[in-house]
Amino acid sequence: MDPVRFAWKWTCLVLMILCVAWALWRGEKAERAGAVILATSWGLTDLVHKHGVYGPEMAVILVDIVTLFAFVWLSLWSRRLWTVFLSAFQLDTVASHFAVLLAPQIGGFSYITATGLWGGYCLVFALAAGMWGVERRRREWQAASP
Repeated sequence: MDPVRFAWKWTCLVLMILCVAWALWRGEKAERAGAVILATSWGLTDLVHKHGVYGPEMAVILVDIVTLFAFVWLSLWSRRLWTVFLSAFQLDTVASHFAVLLAPQIGGFSYITATGLWGGYCLVFALAAGMWGVERRRREWQAASP
């Protein structure tokens, strides 16, 4: 694996683990639920992904579609802005799968970059934004308490 792909993959994985741990430790119900959905989705994707394949795989697409529905449900249930972005980023991930199926001239590098960006970094940053909001509300509440 070349250094760029190595850094792309492992940086996102470390950020995801840190954000999920932060959400499970200090998050409210919505953040914890989002963290569980995100971690479960990543784990299932790793289980069903055929390593060495650089194109759409039906099992991975199904995991991403189920994850999309879970994030939309979380967004409707929690009514938090960050969950809307989480759902939108997951929709972009699912759309990236179908874009490659509909336009086979899209290369493997573009496909991996798109799914890694939307389904990796953007999801992690949306969860981090949700946690930033929790911490901000917590500080405001503590400052307002006598």
